[in-house]
Amino acid sequence: MGERSQYAPGTFCWSDLTTTDKEAAKAFYGALFGWTAVDMPVGEGTVYSMMQLDGKDVAAISPQPQQQRDAGVPPVWNSYVSVESADAAVERAKELGGTAHAPAFDVMEAGRMAVIQDPQGAYLLLWEPRGHIGA
Repeated sequence: MGERSQYAPGTFCWSDLTTTDKEAAKAFYGALFGWTAVDMPVGEGTVYSMMQLDGKDVAAISPQPQQQRDAGVPPVWNSYVSVESADAAVERAKELGGTAHAPAFDVMEAGRMAVIQDPQGAYLLLWEPRGHIGA
């Protein structure tokens, strides 16, 4: 497996699954790809499971937020794109007709992220790396 030390801005760099059954998802993807889970508590009883292959982070699995469940959103794989500045990218997306669903916020020391939606309705997560560059 190739290793990276950085991603150029505009490059897909990470993905995570938000799901209603995290344990079943970990078992499925573990059996399918040989991934192992490293569970990381992230506060308020929530655990973010880093999925690894040969000890390297390749993706993550987390519980789906209740707000998404209530809205009828199915479990979904989220795609993250590396950016130099999550704040600047959100503002640029809005200038181009996009919507900011989650303004830029810090994810501990790992990085800064935001959730945008393009004018056609597709969602995209922005990732400004700090301690975690992505996969």
